[in-house]
Amino acid sequence: MKIAEVSPVFPPYRGGIGMVCYENARMATELGHTVDVYTPYYAHLRKKIQHNQSAGGIRVHRLRPFFSYGNAAALPQLFWRLRKADLIHLHYPFLGAEIPILLLSVLFKKRFFLTYHMDLVGTGQLKNFFRWYTAFFLPSLIRRASRICVTSVDYARNSYVRQFLDANPLKFFELHNCVDVRVFFQKEKKKELLGKHEISPQDKVILFVGSLDRAHYFKGVMYLLEAFEQIVHTSQLPLALKLVIVGDGNMRQRYQNLAAQLQIETKVVFVGSAKEAELPDYYALADVLVLPSVDSSEAFGIVLIEAFACGKPVIASNLPGVRSVVEDSVDGYLVEPRDVNDLAIKIYAIISDSDRARIMGQAGLEKAKKIYSFEAIKKKFSDILTVR
Repeated sequence: MKIAEVSPVFPPYRGGIGMVCYENARMATELGHTVDVYTPYYAHLRKKIQHNQSAGGIRVHRLRPFFSYGNAAALPQLFWRLRKADLIHLHYPFLGAEIPILLLSVLFKKRFFLTYHMDLVGTGQLKNFFRWYTAFFLPSLIRRASRICVTSVDYARNSYVRQFLDANPLKFFELHNCVDVRVFFQKEKKKELLGKHEISPQDKVILFVGSLDRAHYFKGVMYLLEAFEQIVHTSQLPLALKLVIVGDGNMRQRYQNLAAQLQIETKVVFVGSAKEAELPDYYALADVLVLPSVDSSEAFGIVLIEAFACGKPVIASNLPGVRSVVEDSVDGYLVEPRDVNDLAIKIYAIISDSDRARIMGQAGLEKAKKIYSFEAIKKKFSDILTVR
């Protein structure tokens, strides 16, 4: 079967939707299907990657947008580029791809399904636009799609698709995000990395992994910085601390300025972008991985299961979907979004108790292998592809 994966982002861009698209494309290829990925060729990528490329049998087509804003891109050429596909897999939200896919569905009865990654939330004027866009396009997409995948039923029941799930539950499938446990696994701290970032082997390391661009405003980095400042300046124990932030984007300078204002800049390491192959080494440095997201733009948190696979405890916001990944007080802690004090308390509880951290990390490791491994999810994905 010829499958077209359609996504607003794709590696090397570090973002959840793109990573899920890549893993789904890998799964479909390993299952014997022919896979083409269609994604925008954004201006900021043009000096870094080829226009079109292939990876592991996956053909990647980066299309020049008619216009783009953030991760939204108008790609009218999808209307004729997708005509030969037997099945289209749309990773939603992708502002700019919905119209050609709906037209293909109406005019040529082209079969498609979608993975509903997250609600469009936004701030300011974008918030109002996103509400209109959702109300206008989402019902048509849900109605015409052959099936809808969600990363967790918990998120779906608390998102914009709730009414559609209630009306037609058999159309929805729960398909968790996955982690390749052959790539992400427990390992020793890399001496070269410690030296590069001036981290002592005795330092307690708090890790954040995620994009620092405006499209990922919801990651809550400012609250993590404020919580870290609270720990640094009020801790009663003589802990040597480092906050390591892996990721890059146009908000990075703002976060660096905030670290300076909080007088913690000497203890915060802004790594910048890291290659996928380097990420397990950064997880190995960590005592805890923190995902302090602030709203329903965060629906799962792939970094959580990557940390689990590396045997690390996690702290994440108590948000629909995200909370389905973390078992509170077992493999990590849940905190209230934007609650700096709660976040600081939970971080300190882990970094000040090595036994607690080790037990939680082991619980997360077992969960990653059993529930979120690439092979486990591939079997479910295969079943979904066969549904008419």
